[in-house]
Amino acid sequence: MPATPSVSEPLERPCPFITFYSFKGGVGRSMAVINVAGIIAARGFRVLVIDMDLEAPGISYLATEASDSNERSQPGLVDFLSDAVERGRDSALFGEPAATAVARYCGRYDLPEGAPNASLHIMPAGRLDGDYPARLERLGLPELYRAGDGLALIRAFKQAIQESGLFDYVFIDSRTGFSDESGICTRDLADYLMIVSGLNKQNVEGTAQFLAALRKATGGERRFEVILSPVPNGEDALVDLREAAAREAFEAAWGARIQLELQIPYHPQLALTEEPHIFRRRRGYLFEAYHRIERHVLEMIGDTSDRFLNAAMTTMKAGQWSLTMTLLLAGMTCPARAERELWQDFTKPPHDYWTKPVTDRFSLLKDDLASGKIPLDRSSEKAFVMSLLDVLKVPASSQMLVFSATSLQLSLISTRNPRALFFTDDLY
Repeated sequence: MPATPSVSEPLERPCPFITFYSFKGGVGRSMAVINVAGIIAARGFRVLVIDMDLEAPGISYLATEASDSNERSQPGLVDFLSDAVERGRDSALFGEPAATAVARYCGRYDLPEGAPNASLHIMPAGRLDGDYPARLERLGLPELYRAGDGLALIRAFKQAIQESGLFDYVFIDSRTGFSDESGICTRDLADYLMIVSGLNKQNVEGTAQFLAALRKATGGERRFEVILSPVPNGEDALVDLREAAAREAFEAAWGARIQLELQIPYHPQLALTEEPHIFRRRRGYLFEAYHRIERHVLEMIGDTSDRFLNAAMTTMKAGQWSLTMTLLLAGMTCPARAERELWQDFTKPPHDYWTKPVTDRFSLLKDDLASGKIPLDRSSEKAFVMSLLDVLKVPASSQMLVFSATSLQLSLISTRNPRALFFTDDLY
């Protein structure tokens, strides 16, 4: 279990709970949860994923402490809550230190090399043995809510995770539809909500009904974003038509404008494996889609570059060097606040980024280089680089070798094959 300090104190906020919900299954919700959680964990943060799809657990099977057989030994959410209901003050939830109690019900998911301070843990739905369905029925969360005890139990559960100090972010894979469990995930546990919807009629109508119910339950105050998934390639006209219909239905249900810029393209591997895509392939359109969702999650929480960098100053003064490095790296790679507005600003006067004539040396020589008017030595790779540096008047002595464990091109560079940079004051 992670032993590094929590970022909640330097970031001046409690550990956030982010729920991924979908009205129907088959839209890639669980894969979105584990991939986004994996990206944040790879930044060096400690992340927990809770499988609350209790009737049809999926992410539970990724916990690496489980055996390869059908008899899964790792206890999880149902066992944690059942113990609290049956033993009360003597239970782990109410009678033990929060860190001890929470750790017992989580399994570790091994991350690839390159993120030494990172950790990704999964709290499965429960011990997935032959008795799991009976234990789930005995727990009876809907009955506990009707008796007036369910909300207090769920609040105590959330408080224990936050007070444990074990995790920096908590993601919840929610039950679908209008079930009692989905209400707990989206209403009682979630601080932030990511709603995943397909573009077919059933998904759009069901998601719109959910948004109307969420608006009524929260007064329109719940922070959320919508993710369209899966979006097929090669059907642009039909996708545009269905996207327009979805936007109209969602905005009518919520009573306000809704952005639909987050989309997960269809990829056949999503139907064939549960392993997070981001750890198999570190580039491509699916990788970029998950990264974009992760950036929006952080921005929605308010964990922007400024916040991370300010927190790094606090931890550095306290001598928490490992945590400082995590926060510094996050601050340098995470979005700044109002990133979209900043992007629009520098495309307009006085910057005119895309239209202003360029005057740097490379741009001025680019056509001559491409046409061969300026000869370059192509006898070897080294000779080519040296002749290009000479033309651009960049000294070879400026060479710097760089490598980052969080690079988007990690499959191409490494400590043994770093990227070489050559630079002057105005060119690199």
